[in-house]
Parts: sequence; C-alpha cells; structure tokens
Amino acid sequence: MKLMRIEDHSHLWLNVQVFEEQIPLVKIGQQVQIEIEALPGRTIIGAITFIHPHLDHMARSEMVRCTLENTSTN
Repeated sequence: MKLMRIEDHSHLWLNVQVFEEQIPLVKIGQQVQIEIEALPGRTIIGAITFIHPHLDHMARSEMVRCTLENTSTN
C-alpha cells in the first residue's frame, strides 16, 4: 500500500480567470509575467499551458492555466 508520493515542485500552476472579451488575446505558449503582493518588487515569468474549454456564463470568464518555474526549489 502506497503511503506517500513525492512530487516535483520545480514547476507550479497558476489558474487565472480571463474575462470573455479578453479571451481572443490569450494563446497557449504565450509568456506571462506574474507579480505577487507577498513578494514586492519580484516578477515571476511563466507561460500559458492550458485554456479551459468552458466559459463560466455567470462570471463571463474562462480559466487559463499558467505554468511557472519555482525558483525557490533551486
């Protein structure tokens, strides 16, 4: 019986909500820059790796997955 599994945390996912009118501007492979309030002055570079195929009709948005390199593991 498997008790534990060690995961590779060298890359992380960030799911981002994109509004309906901005969806045509988003493409797989496109570079993204992420700024987080908890890390002031630091920009994290990643890429769009998946666009969820379903539109949220209530929020008029779609989820987009960005893959980021986890530099804290190096």
